[in-house]
Amino acid sequence: MTPDAPPPDLVPDRDCGGCVECCRVLQINDEEIRKPAGKLCPESSGAGCGIYDRRPGVCRGWFCGWRKLGYLPDDARPDRSGVIVNTNREDGARNCFERHYVIVRGTRAGEDFQSPAAQAVITALTRRSGLPVWLGYEDSKTLVHPREEIAHLVLNGNPPPDHLSQEIADWRQRLGPA
Repeated sequence: MTPDAPPPDLVPDRDCGGCVECCRVLQINDEEIRKPAGKLCPESSGAGCGIYDRRPGVCRGWFCGWRKLGYLPDDARPDRSGVIVNTNREDGARNCFERHYVIVRGTRAGEDFQSPAAQAVITALTRRSGLPVWLGYEDSKTLVHPREEIAHLVLNGNPPPDHLSQEIADWRQRLGPA
């Protein structure tokens, strides 16, 4: 595979086009480029990367969830939907819901989560990803899947009510110790 060949796990016929939301929304701490979250990368033209042929490896290897998850609708491309999806792993997680999860970040403001396209993304992820789903904007994030009642029962370790026991057992098995 050449350095610019797309990885085999990308959805065919989806490309970034003019979308540069990852260049703006994400924080980059690379020896070649350092930029804070929420600020357009200084190398971006606003319609693409100005150093595309020599962009850092962190940029070469990163693809948003829309590029990787075929079950997300076509209009879920970040510049169309107002949200950008990716998975995260945190070694120092505060709880089992933060070890490995999906995060849906608003690209412009918190109200992006209310758009029909963003709602379609969130719904698809909560039904299909099998991971906790968080909504994030700037430095804050909120767990939306599983819902609060389920998360509380998973974390507290107490026996759940009968009608929730299977759902709690499934989450506990999937996530491991709280």
